Amino acid sequence: MEDLIPRKTDGSSETCELETEPIPADEEEAEAFAKAIMQRAASLKVVKIDREVFLRTEIKKRFPDIDADLAVDATPAEAGIAPEDLDRMAIDAIDFETKKCAGLSFLAGIPGGLAMVGTVPADLAQYFAHVMRIEQKLAYVYGWQSFLNEDDEVDDETVMKLVVLMGVMMQVGGAASAVTTFAANTARAGVERTIRKQALTKTIWYNPMKKVLRFLGVKLTKDTFAKTASKVVPVIGGAISGGMTYAAYKPGAERLRRYLRALPISGIDESVHPDIAAIEADKTAAEREQAIEGAKSAALSAAQTAGELAAEAAGTVGTVATESLQAAGGAVGSALGAAGQIFGSVLSKAKKEKRALPQQSPKTADSFEDNLEKVKKLKELLDCGVLTQDEFDAKKYELLGL
Repeated sequence: MEDLIPRKTDGSSETCELETEPIPADEEEAEAFAKAIMQRAASLKVVKIDREVFLRTEIKKRFPDIDADLAVDATPAEAGIAPEDLDRMAIDAIDFETKKCAGLSFLAGIPGGLAMVGTVPADLAQYFAHVMRIEQKLAYVYGWQSFLNEDDEVDDETVMKLVVLMGVMMQVGGAASAVTTFAANTARAGVERTIRKQALTKTIWYNPMKKVLRFLGVKLTKDTFAKTASKVVPVIGGAISGGMTYAAYKPGAERLRRYLRALPISGIDESVHPDIAAIEADKTAAEREQAIEGAKSAALSAAQTAGELAAEAAGTVGTVATESLQAAGGAVGSALGAAGQIFGSVLSKAKKEKRALPQQSPKTADSFEDNLEKVKKLKELLDCGVLTQDEFDAKKYELLGL
């Protein structure tokens, strides 16, 4: 397997920062980019799970009567841990790592905490480091030996295996068959370093790994950097921030748990010890789906019933409204007829009274106006003292005919 660590262009062995990686443009570059992400994730200190420490800690906490030495030297199942207890240990590990991953991603997603595209690879590396952590824990629960090399370090072979297991989590075609073939044809004691004498490119892991990396790289480069602000990672089902990681991390881990449990290396005979946790989970999921479908059907039925009632009510209202309008129209017509009769009667009476009034000649009207002007002038004479009040009153009565 070619070196996954990005190097400086001057030929020095010093590694360059992953954040300076150019954004790939095609599938080949996308695959190389995914390799760099995986190598960066594998280089983080948190990624390593010491098999012996993990198993001894879990056994001491959960099963103090179990021989921890035998579990470490062989497998937990051979040490006498019941399948349902192994399942509980695995499910608890998934819950623990899911919460850690979600919390870490939430901190990374705080506004201002990341600097756009340059820091997205680091965020992704943290996420996939936690994917690698749960892969190791589940494998150790179900009979696998350590993924680390003789120096307890993550090497290229480790990364290769973890990437292929990641393909099982993401349902990439070919990944599961490669793991199944390896597990079926390899003795338990030799799982650890069976391929160290082979060129990594010649192992059964190599081609599936490339397929997973290409699948992952294309998804990341196609969708992630187009929406950098929200750091969307479609291949894992959602944005790398807060609770969104639950949408992909936990289901993927559970898929891997079921797969590893079913392998012969787990030491569990599923015909005798079925996966109760999986059965219950599937039952719950089926009931949820059934409830959702029931709710949809009920909503549709209610909508149809409501529509029918509304149509019926609209028809009734329309009939009543029509009848009311007809009655109102008749009443209005009668009222208008009566009003017309009354108005006509009043108008006729007014015309008759007008004809009965005595007609005043234009001359009389003009004389009255002239006399009124004379009275005004007489008033001015009264005010000036030319006429007395008695003289003014007498003349006024005469002119106005009072």
